[in-house]
Amino acid sequence: MKMIYIAGPLFNENEKVGNLALSNFLQKAGYTVFLPQNEAGDFSRLAKKYPLKTKSVREGIFKKDIRALMDSNAVVALLDGRAPDEGTCVEIGFAYAKGIPVIGYKTDIRCFSQYGENIMLELCLKKICRTKRDLLKTLSNITK
Repeated sequence: MKMIYIAGPLFNENEKVGNLALSNFLQKAGYTVFLPQNEAGDFSRLAKKYPLKTKSVREGIFKKDIRALMDSNAVVALLDGRAPDEGTCVEIGFAYAKGIPVIGYKTDIRCFSQYGENIMLELCLKKICRTKRDLLKTLSNITK
């Protein structure tokens, strides 16, 4: 089964709920999904539980995410908003440098500039999908 890494912001309830819904959608389509907020841990919750170990908690989350990126067949990068999340951009760049295909998923009409997304970001992506149907089709073609 092909593993998909979901890269996206996870810092508020709406983001977390949306990420989980996309993860469930991809799982129902037959993919194994690595969703960082579930698999690597939610830093805001872990920091409250281990306040004296926040550096090691952050390092642990980072290492789990990097391992999962390395094991992924593709990355789905959530790009809603005028500018993408910083962590998502790092995950996109890492995957691109390792030759892991990255598909952008953006349902939001806001954009970085009148010319499109930031060129350094956009050119790391195989495609930007606007619908779940297009996302599944693109994933299917990339993960054959």
